[in-house]
Amino acid sequence: MGVLRRELIEGLGIERARGLLTRMGYNSGGHDAELARRLRPTATLIDMFHVGPQLHALEGIVRVDPVTLEMDVERGHYFGDYIWRDSSEDEEHVRIYGIGSESVCWMQIGYASGYTSVFMGRPILFREVECRATGHEHCRIIGRPVEEWKDAEDDSKYLQAEAFSRGLSAMTRRPMGPGEREDATTMFEATDIVGVSTGFNAVCHMVKRVADTTATVLFLGETGVGKEVFARTLHRNSPRAAKPFVAINCAAIPSS
Repeated sequence: MGVLRRELIEGLGIERARGLLTRMGYNSGGHDAELARRLRPTATLIDMFHVGPQLHALEGIVRVDPVTLEMDVERGHYFGDYIWRDSSEDEEHVRIYGIGSESVCWMQIGYASGYTSVFMGRPILFREVECRATGHEHCRIIGRPVEEWKDAEDDSKYLQAEAFSRGLSAMTRRPMGPGEREDATTMFEATDIVGVSTGFNAVCHMVKRVADTTATVLFLGETGVGKEVFARTLHRNSPRAAKPFVAINCAAIPSS
C-alpha cells in the first residue's frame, strides 16, 4: 500500500491521488455495508453496523474505538465520533513522507463515508479532525449528514464523478478540435448530476470509452434515472459536440 500510495501521489499529484484512494474506500465501504446486512440479518442495527469497524480491525487496517454514536435511520439522524488507533494507511504515509500538515487517511475516510451512507440511505460525510500524520497521538474522525457540514464541498469533491474521470486517461484523449468545448476531462456540467456508487462510476467509464467512436448507443432504464443526462454528456464529449443535440419525445408522436 505504501508503494501504491507513493506511485499515485508522484504520478497523479496529491489531489488526484487523494480522490482516487477516497473513492476506492467509498466503494469498498458500500460493499461491506451490504455484507454486514447478510452476516447479521437478525442483529440490532447497532450490532450490524459494527461489522465494518470489526472487519477493518481483523484485516489489520485500523482499530476503531467509538466515542459517540447516534443513529436513527427513520429520522435520517446520524452523528459518529471515533478514534482510530494504529492506522496502517497513516503509518505508511508517515514512513514515506514524514509528519506534515494534512490528514492522510483518505481511503479509510472514504470507507467510513460509503459504509455509513449505505446504512443510512443518505449521504454521510466523515472528516478526519485529528491525524497522527499531523503530530496527534491518534487519528479521530467525525461523521454527519453532508448538509450538516458548512464546508462539505471541501471533502465531498473527492467523491464526485467528474473528478473520477480525470487522471492518466485524460492525457491520451484526442486533441480538441475547432469549436469544441473544454470538456475533455470533465464529463458532467456543474448543474448535472453527482454520483459515487460503483454502478454510477462504471457507467461513466463506459460513456468515456464510447464517446470517441461512431457507435450507436442505447441507454436503458426506468423513468427518472437520468438517461437523457447521460445522452447529453456523451454528445458533449464526442466529436459531434459542436453539432446540435436533438431530443425527441417518442410518446408524443401520433401513431398515424
